Amino acid sequence: RPSAVVSWEVFRRNPFPYLEVRRPIILGVREGRWRATIGHRFFELPEEKTGKPTRVFTQNIDGLERQCNGIPEEKIVAVLGSLARASCEGCGAEADFDAFSAAVRTHIRDITNTDPLAPPVSRPIPCPHCHLALLKPSACSSAATPPLLLPPRRRGPPFRGRADRRGDVAGGGAGERGGGDGAGGGVNR
Repeated sequence: RPSAVVSWEVFRRNPFPYLEVRRPIILGVREGRWRATIGHRFFELPEEKTGKPTRVFTQNIDGLERQCNGIPEEKIVAVLGSLARASCEGCGAEADFDAFSAAVRTHIRDITNTDPLAPPVSRPIPCPHCHLALLKPSACSSAATPPLLLPPRRRGPPFRGRADRRGDVAGGGAGERGGGDGAGGGVNR
């Protein structure tokens, strides 16, 4: 089954098939081989026209929306994660993407035989935090729960509200029915 290469179970037991298949994509994202399209650029318009940045929710894992000047990094929500970020599947720590890409280049063999400098055999890339060899791009693997990579919050308490039937956001902590004192959170604009 070819899709097994991107499954969590296979990656957990042996990360090399996943990293070997994804190697050209990881390095291509790092090197900027691909460019944002007019579809990506469309999201620059609200910032340019109104001066108000728009929050962009994307299912794309290519990270190309980061090339758009009108979309601040903190306004991008990668619902299925991103190949332009790396994290450890063991401890959850985010890893420096440049360092991860450099390790992919020197530790992971090239199954496409297009990189003469690639190693002949793959070697583990340990997490700098927990030292497990479970680093990978922060994109959702097959049959995994999407990571919903939210940008870091700059201010205010974490959101603890819930949406009511109309989709409106109700503040307050767990078990509260409504706004409470309003300190429980709200929509992150």
